[in-house]
Amino acid sequence: MNYRLPTFRTERLTLRPFEEEDFDSLRLLETDLDVVKYLGNGKIRNAEETRRYLEKHFGDYKAYGLGLYAVIENKTEHFIGRSGLIPWEIDRKLEWEVGCTLTKNSWGSGYASELADFLKHWAFKHMEIQYLIGIINPQNTRSIRVANKMGLEFWKFLDIEDQKHSVYRLFKDGKR
Repeated sequence: MNYRLPTFRTERLTLRPFEEEDFDSLRLLETDLDVVKYLGNGKIRNAEETRRYLEKHFGDYKAYGLGLYAVIENKTEHFIGRSGLIPWEIDRKLEWEVGCTLTKNSWGSGYASELADFLKHWAFKHMEIQYLIGIINPQNTRSIRVANKMGLEFWKFLDIEDQKHSVYRLFKDGKR
């Protein structure tokens, strides 16, 4: 990669750009049916799909200087998921989503809320945006709870891979 990307650090976690060496860790995350249940079409990706997904992130880094990152637990230095500010084109407009997918053994730790809160504050301070979004399967109550904790409110529905998802939104100035 010829471009410089930020690395982020919270009290317990590090977010760093994905590297080729993360492929196997990403594959493990994406082959856990409980983890992928509410993502996209809810199905496990095969190795080629995971490769394309990783390449998409490299493309986002080059195009936007941000994207979905690897999440590393500071205490253990283990890969525990992916999170970041994800660019989406919705209705021909660039939107930025705060996204997070963690390994099952990380669920219930407060990591998702920690990441979402950090990314929200960072984005509103460093990006020229009016709002952030969260795209969530309507049955994913854990993610809805995290979105509500960070102040996102339901905005509209969006079809992704033939699945209906709820889009939540939070304005920088708190206004609608």
